[in-house]
Amino acid sequence: RGHLPPSRERPPSRVGTGTASRAGRCHDDPRTRMSGASEETRAMASDRASTRDGHPPTTPWAVDLSCGIAAGMAYTVVAHPFDTVKVAMQSRASHLPARGTAETVRDIVRGRRGALGLFKGLSAPLVGYSLECGINYAAFSQCRQWLERHGPFADHADARGFAIRSVGSDAALGNDREDATEAPEAPTTTTREKKKPAFARAAEIAVSGALGGFLLSGVVSPTDLIKCRVQDGQYSGPREAILHIYKTDGLKGFARGLNATMLREIPGNALFFVAYETAQAAFPRFENLSAKPSASRSSERSSFETEKTPFAYWAQESFAAIVCGGVAGCAFWLTMLPVDYAKTRMQIASRGGADDVGVFRLIARTFRERGVRGLYAGAWPTLLRAFPANAAQFLAWELACQAAGVRRESFRA
Repeated sequence: RGHLPPSRERPPSRVGTGTASRAGRCHDDPRTRMSGASEETRAMASDRASTRDGHPPTTPWAVDLSCGIAAGMAYTVVAHPFDTVKVAMQSRASHLPARGTAETVRDIVRGRRGALGLFKGLSAPLVGYSLECGINYAAFSQCRQWLERHGPFADHADARGFAIRSVGSDAALGNDREDATEAPEAPTTTTREKKKPAFARAAEIAVSGALGGFLLSGVVSPTDLIKCRVQDGQYSGPREAILHIYKTDGLKGFARGLNATMLREIPGNALFFVAYETAQAAFPRFENLSAKPSASRSSERSSFETEKTPFAYWAQESFAAIVCGGVAGCAFWLTMLPVDYAKTRMQIASRGGADDVGVFRLIARTFRERGVRGLYAGAWPTLLRAFPANAAQFLAWELACQAAGVRRESFRA
């Protein structure tokens, strides 16, 4: 009838005849064990191989992409009304007196669409930003996992000091002995003594974030171009904007502002993830997950298997994601807003217009004419958006990762 499923209990006695004797031979025959290995057992062995190296298991890029898309959708829905106000303030003609945040909101709400005017142009960023966020988080996660194992600081022990099996242990060899409870377990673990320096961990995060920023710029730039022109009132909707840009300038028209976008995204994204992971590592935690005790090595799935997650732990981690995500978003925009201002002016400018110049010339001219305040036009709606929108983004990301079985806290010091 085939092999019996693995059991955590002591196998039946091999003495005598009949079913018990046959069952004993079935458990004892190594060929039966090898031929009956399931996909789950092989996955467990792969996880153990990762943890023996002092690193958490890798995750497929498709999982990271899906979790990033979920984060992008959450961010867009929360952020778009604030972004509409920011673009309205940044796109106001320079010869007109500046308007405050509250006045700009009133003007938008009093329009023919009412409060829905705050969501004008939502469809383009909802699709675009969800995709770009998926690319961003997938690139960040995959690059960081690679650097953890193969980067210049890979020789340093993992900061968490994971226990690793000795070469001769059964777990390291992948032998799940059913009678492991009968013999005392020899001391087969050692602990890493060195910790990866904080600067090394921050460097890995920064490089991974910069790579994500580089890759997503190709999606962000045309999406922002369409969104900003619709929000500026040049077109009635994204479809009209796409058709007109293509008819006027062809495909190269969608690359308008790409250099400015890369100048914002590459360093900004590196800072974004460093700020988030640093805040997560420093966040005080009172609830920790304890590893599930096991009677035998066959029940040891990996170093990361835990008891049923308590509500207090979920609440703690959700609050940490909200606070740390908000801090990371504010850090990004406080640093990158002058570049974003120049990018917006460049993308809404007509061909050959006064603002159809380079990023640094726009920044220098604005600083001469209006000072620092001009470069930070739209700062209040941007910062008011940055905290809740990025809090929602990171909360969605963390929850999606947990739902997919990815334990991201394994990467934290």
